[in-house]
Amino acid sequence: MATYIPIGAPANDAETEGMRLLRDLLPEHYVVIGNFDLRLKGRRNSLEFDAVVIGEHGIYAVEIKGWSGPIEGAAGRWKTPWTTLDNPLTHLERKTKALRQFISEGVGGLQASIFCSPVVLFPRPVEGLTLPEAQRRHVVQPDEIYGYFVDLDLLREQGPGPLSDVQLRQAVVDAIVPRANALKDRVTIEAYEIEEELEVGHRHWREYVGHHRYVKSRGKVRIKAYTMDLLGEAERQQAELARAVRDTEALSVLDDNPYVARSYDMVRDQDDELIFYMISEYVGSRTLGAYLERAREHGWKLDRRLKIACALVEAVQSIHQAGIIHRNLHPGVIYMTRAHARVPFKVADFDFARIQQLESISDELNSIGTEGYRAPELWMGEPYDHRVDIFSLGAILFELLTLERLFEGMGDLLQIDEIWARRREAIVWPELVEAIGQMLRTSAEQRVDSLDAVADALDAIAALAG
Repeated sequence: MATYIPIGAPANDAETEGMRLLRDLLPEHYVVIGNFDLRLKGRRNSLEFDAVVIGEHGIYAVEIKGWSGPIEGAAGRWKTPWTTLDNPLTHLERKTKALRQFISEGVGGLQASIFCSPVVLFPRPVEGLTLPEAQRRHVVQPDEIYGYFVDLDLLREQGPGPLSDVQLRQAVVDAIVPRANALKDRVTIEAYEIEEELEVGHRHWREYVGHHRYVKSRGKVRIKAYTMDLLGEAERQQAELARAVRDTEALSVLDDNPYVARSYDMVRDQDDELIFYMISEYVGSRTLGAYLERAREHGWKLDRRLKIACALVEAVQSIHQAGIIHRNLHPGVIYMTRAHARVPFKVADFDFARIQQLESISDELNSIGTEGYRAPELWMGEPYDHRVDIFSLGAILFELLTLERLFEGMGDLLQIDEIWARRREAIVWPELVEAIGQMLRTSAEQRVDSLDAVADALDAIAALAG
């Protein structure tokens, strides 16, 4: 069993299995250093390694892939049943050369006979692996691990390798480990720097705050990371890609809308083609939902809430006029701006936005919307239009004006009319009760298709309150 030095934790099941195989199958004088990055002098980005194996004759930079076959490779690209990828050995070879230089500097020079080699390890057998011979020599299946790394032919030809010397082997370890950092979730975005990860709960993406390295005028940006699961079904991959496309298209169509967070870029991860990033304006972390939670305990001036209600109606009207349906409106996607900003909030998270012109994009109906704000036709899988946003906005307006949620979850959405009849008196303005009631009809056919009535009612009430 090899010596295993875990700098960081494996990122997934495939890496866990790969690390276990390396540790258990290699001889005890081998060393496996796992899951780390190195910040090298003179390099802008750090180098990330799933594993580095220190053997007898050489050092191996190992990338662990949990892919299944068939896989067919050429010089630049590898084709899988799900997608076509860059040859992973290309980037790994560059990292391997930098690693050898780094180690050589750390130990005062490496013997020329000590090689440093890139290796792609599949911890699960891959059927139908067809690669050019030059690439296949650097790809290892589970049953090939011992034979590849120990290399009995080389041992018979040259005898014990230089790294069988305990002191030299320890010197290599000491060159790496003190300067190795645990791999956190890998985010490598061209031209952008990550500052921190945001808490987003159970959503379809991860979220970060960062900034552009060169375009300083943008200030902070919001970065949403989408991952295509290579082991997942093709339909799921396409659904995830469609979410990102919807988000990008929706935000770019609304670039001049002051109520919408501005879209900047959609870029792929530098190391993993299955990860891509949506980059947009960072408004802040304070949402209308957070404001409402605080207001339930500490109160919130009515005139301020009325102004926000008027602006919400105007915002949704402008989104619909651009031919877009958000489909997931709720207080958590409405980000509050600073006190003297042009508008009091900006709407984001257009993952479920439906651009009417893009009819070829399929919808994932069973997970659209947030409970408590989701229109009935969405969770029932029925045809829908922009009136789903009108329903959601009605629930938001009720909460904003009363500081109470109208619907608590799916159970309440099964008795919408009954709950509205019981709770409508919480709104003290009769004209607004009528307008919001028309927005909250269970049947889309009976629901209003315009926000003119609620806009007029709110404007009149806000004028009196102001």
